[in-house]
Amino acid sequence: MHHNDLQKYACEVCNKQYKTKGGIKKHLKLQHQWDFDNEQETPSKNDHIALYRDSFMKCSLLLRDTNDAYEMGDGDIILLNAKFQMLLSRIGNHTKYQLWLFRFMAYMYCYSLLTPRMAYEYIWNCTANMHGNIGHDLPNDNLVEMLVQAVKKKIYAQGANATYKSARNAALTLQIQEEIFTNIQKEVNKNITGRRRPERSKLNDITAMVSELQSARVFDFILVESIPNFPYSQTSSPD
Repeated sequence: MHHNDLQKYACEVCNKQYKTKGGIKKHLKLQHQWDFDNEQETPSKNDHIALYRDSFMKCSLLLRDTNDAYEMGDGDIILLNAKFQMLLSRIGNHTKYQLWLFRFMAYMYCYSLLTPRMAYEYIWNCTANMHGNIGHDLPNDNLVEMLVQAVKKKIYAQGANATYKSARNAALTLQIQEEIFTNIQKEVNKNITGRRRPERSKLNDITAMVSELQSARVFDFILVESIPNFPYSQTSSPD
């Protein structure tokens, strides 16, 4: 009964207007004998929990699929998920990511921005692999952050002696130093401890998330909706 143009609640029986929901509810109860005492709150609450569960699973599966796509360097899946990621970034108010995803898709679909060859190279060069092997790719923006942090450490180590020239030399020699270290490591055929990051394991995080969802009993109720075109049928949940 709320009208967006009037920004008021209007009674559908007598067209009387109220500013608050409590006012229209009291009017319907006293003037038109509406009964609000027998409202069932449990189904509505269960419906909200079911919708929350569905939304959570959609977002979590999208993020997991996107992480796998970046780790494998699969440009096609990254582009496919970018459409949904842009909507998810809008909900989370991540404006910069939303603009970047829009530009990313514009490069792929609008050949007026990039030539077909440049677009193909762009989509298949979204990731970088520092240690080789399958499944060890990481996004380029994460690689840039890692390199920036490494340059900052070298500049901080210089203390008061840091200058623009020394910072520039640190940035230019960073990759060369990493290549020299990797070559020496291969020649001596020995893994030097303390350099390689440990493998990431999300098993504990996933277990904690599932435990929280189970304790909230979000899997106990399956939302059943009627299909408008088939009024006598309902969607049933799998056993």
